[in-house]
Amino acid sequence: MLPQPILFYDGNCALCNNFVKLVLKIGTNPPYYFAPLTGDTAQKFLPESFKNKNFDAIVLWKNKQFYSHQEAVFQIIKSMPIGIRVLLIFNIIPNFILRKLYQFVAKNRFTWNPRLEACPIPPDKYKNQFIFD
Repeated sequence: MLPQPILFYDGNCALCNNFVKLVLKIGTNPPYYFAPLTGDTAQKFLPESFKNKNFDAIVLWKNKQFYSHQEAVFQIIKSMPIGIRVLLIFNIIPNFILRKLYQFVAKNRFTWNPRLEACPIPPDKYKNQFIFD
């Protein structure tokens, strides 16, 4: 059985990796685990509806439920310290607008940040939170 919650992310995306680093730095309760979308764990575990050739959405498995796109981001923010949770105010924006904004960022992420050759190796103190296979 896999630990929960797990954030599946595009390991070759600098923006995604920076988001993972931010989650690790700020901290969450409970701590998150991380796995690349291109890894065997994601390919075996994620339902087909969450598998995507472009890897343009993070996917969160939390409390035996899957969340993607902005829903995953808001779920992660909910588990962060109170000062960060003020960002949940953006949840008042209609979901279809948030989805379009997320898709715009996902579409342009490699224009703004270069594609990474491989998943960066996490710092030793966080290695136990990463699932590489």
